[in-house]
Amino acid sequence: MRIGPLRQRPLPRGTTLGDQAAEWSTAALLAAAIVALGIANGGYSTEAVAISTVVVWVAVAAGIVVGFWRRSEVSRAALVAGGCLLGLCVLSAASMAWADDAGRSFDAAIRMAGYLGLFTLVVVAAPRTGKRAWVIGLAIGLTVLCGLALGSRFVPSAFGEADRSLGAAIPNAAGRLSYPIGYWNGLAALLAVDAVLLAWLGACARERAWRAVAVGLLPLPVLGIYLASSRGGLAAAAVGGVVLLMFARSRPTMLGSGLLGAAGGGVLVLVASTQGDFTDGVAGTTATHQGELMLLVTLVCIGLIVAARYRVDGWLQEMRRPRRPGWPWVVLLVVVIGAVIAVASRGSDGAGAPGGPGAGVPAGHLVSGGSSGRYQFWQAALDAFASQPVGGVGAGNFELYWNAHPQLALPLVNAHSLYLETLAELGPAGLALLLAFLAVPVVWCVRRRSLGGSALEDDAALAVLAAGALSAALEWTFQLPAAFAPVIVAIALLVAGTGAEEPADSRAEAGQSRFALAVATLVVAWAVIWAAAVSLAADRELSASRSAAARGDLTSAADHARVAGRLEPWSPEPPLQLALVEELGGDLAAARTAALDAIHDARGDWRTWAVAARIAAKQGNSPAAALLLAKARSLSPVALPPGFNRPPRR
Repeated sequence: MRIGPLRQRPLPRGTTLGDQAAEWSTAALLAAAIVALGIANGGYSTEAVAISTVVVWVAVAAGIVVGFWRRSEVSRAALVAGGCLLGLCVLSAASMAWADDAGRSFDAAIRMAGYLGLFTLVVVAAPRTGKRAWVIGLAIGLTVLCGLALGSRFVPSAFGEADRSLGAAIPNAAGRLSYPIGYWNGLAALLAVDAVLLAWLGACARERAWRAVAVGLLPLPVLGIYLASSRGGLAAAAVGGVVLLMFARSRPTMLGSGLLGAAGGGVLVLVASTQGDFTDGVAGTTATHQGELMLLVTLVCIGLIVAARYRVDGWLQEMRRPRRPGWPWVVLLVVVIGAVIAVASRGSDGAGAPGGPGAGVPAGHLVSGGSSGRYQFWQAALDAFASQPVGGVGAGNFELYWNAHPQLALPLVNAHSLYLETLAELGPAGLALLLAFLAVPVVWCVRRRSLGGSALEDDAALAVLAAGALSAALEWTFQLPAAFAPVIVAIALLVAGTGAEEPADSRAEAGQSRFALAVATLVVAWAVIWAAAVSLAADRELSASRSAAARGDLTSAADHARVAGRLEPWSPEPPLQLALVEELGGDLAAARTAALDAIHDARGDWRTWAVAARIAAKQGNSPAAALLLAKARSLSPVALPPGFNRPPRR
């Protein structure tokens, strides 16, 4: 690796058999990783995050050790953006010192480190593989996930009718396409990025056939966003499309391809709107028949769009008019973003209304005018920041603040805005680092474009960044690696070097910088791999403890919980699990000690107080049980589960 200047003469990609092999192998690996994350519920779990983090950092470290990245240029923008992301990792880990629950902060730091590893991998690999490989890989992976999502409606029996079980558990999810991510708005954010990439490939793929195929597949994410009933996903796709047109080398070609694909998507949406059971995701013979009909209509639509795009390819490629000023597109972009934020932040008429989860947050549909409750979520984030204006409440700890200060009677984990949640959890320093991480690539790309050094793939990366940044402002896509990883890849592509050969007279000068950067990267890789391995091992021990307890092996369950506690002594999860195991085994004294340890590790978590209250009640200490139960109720936005509401009497 070396630190390079702003302008480099790029090596042509895809011109030799070796280049093509590197391009397609990279695309295949990236697509497989995206699909794997998507199937694993978007990569949301602690285990998925830890495994992904280890994998990307091992790839980075191995590439450095064997010299695979030795030709990779690391631009100044990559160093700055990577430094911002590293700063967020360090700040998240440091917040363990003042967070209510240090375990949540540790997990948040691991997720941030995983994104840093992905960013680093793309920055050092793209100069060797070419940027196009990463764009193609993202498009393939996201399109496969789109196909799986739609397949769960076309042939629901083949996918376990996952959306229906989710709708039964969460009333607001009823009828909304969520498979395989498990969250309809997260899926729509992913599909918005897919639509942007397919639109770009429809105009910029090297071969006529691939341009036609990309446009033909564009109706799929359009239909998926409709079935997910996500206005945020629709807005993200619109913003990404506007950015594509702003930076397109041939706007008529881009516009023509996009309109053709959108028209096909519109036809599918119109047909789907007449198939009520299919759209609502209900069970039954009628829904099965409607799914089969929609599958047939979709295949026919794709075939017709592919044929049409292939036939007009020559005409579209010749439509290269002189570029006009881009300010009208900037105005349109501002209007779209402003409208989305205005709709999303509308106050909920049911705010503060009594009731169970979801009170005051109607389910609604894509075209409904109902509120989503985001105004209350965002206000709570601002209140959390006001309570701790210097360092925030700690990474991953917004949920605990909401539980103690709910503005709606429903459980909430995230603030539904990456920027406000970062401000609430990490304070102004965290927000500044985040905004700099997002802004530096844009500034760098615009500057490089003005000097004539911008790659064609940068247009797609800018559009993906715009769509992903908007989704992150409205949803918790940051916690879903399958939905946010494309944004990290896009940022890395924007600041990645070109892989040009070093001039002979500059090799000695760059040697020390290259060596120092490689050593620093290896040190970070070692630290992150160790931390992620600890997180993964602790999570596995807790899972083993729960499994042992379920089968009645309480001794083994307690042993696994103690091992998890030694691995993560800062987390309340191991002592809480140990308290439950000891309580189940009848050793109430040991259970009480473990419960108090859990309270010490997370005083704002209602679960620790509720378990301690139940144990105190079983010990016959009614006054203590009443106090503990009152504290637990004050830390929960909803009524406690039935097993905690009334302590058993002796």
